[in-house]
Amino acid sequence: MKKQILTGVLLSVLAVSSAYAHKDKK
Repeated sequence: MKKQILTGVLLSVLAVSSAYAHKDKK
C-alpha cells in the first residue's frame, strides 16, 4: 500500500514539474 502512495506522489510531482517546464518554455 505504501508503494502505491509513493507512486502516486511521484506521478503528481512529475506532472507539476512538466507543467512548470511547459510554462517556462513559453
